Amino acid sequence: MPSYYPVADILDTTLVKELAAGAGSTAGGEADLPKFTGERIKQVVSRRSWDIKFATGSAKFKPDAVADLRVLFNDLVVAGGTIVEVHGHTDDQGSPEKNQRLSEERAFAVKKWLQGQSETSFPDARIKVFAHGSTQPLDSNATASGRAKNRRVEIVLGTGTES
Repeated sequence: MPSYYPVADILDTTLVKELAAGAGSTAGGEADLPKFTGERIKQVVSRRSWDIKFATGSAKFKPDAVADLRVLFNDLVVAGGTIVEVHGHTDDQGSPEKNQRLSEERAFAVKKWLQGQSETSFPDARIKVFAHGSTQPLDSNATASGRAKNRRVEIVLGTGTES
């Protein structure tokens, strides 16, 4: 069996250690992270409805939702300097109060999932949650396909400055 020298004996990391020590508080990359103050979006950059699947009447993700959430995560990480608004919507089945609560729980579930993937990329001040219940339908609630379109999470990206 071959024997190897310990990495510390063959690799000189002096320069890297000196650079890290000289960088002070920015050694962790904090200087590169955008600062969010909790402001609302003033200039919308992007708006998209996501068909993230939830269990019926619940804020629990269905297994196939994870693929969509990963795509959403990757898109939002690329747009790291933007404010993110998560808008929850439901169809009109059930009481307005229940739908309002459900849309809020689903929007918070998306926020919590994103933060669970990367708290650094998704601090509380970056992500705002809005619940609309069944008040902003995209389609008629009279048909199954219309109701399906109305059950959605909409992601709005923007900046806190007006152009």
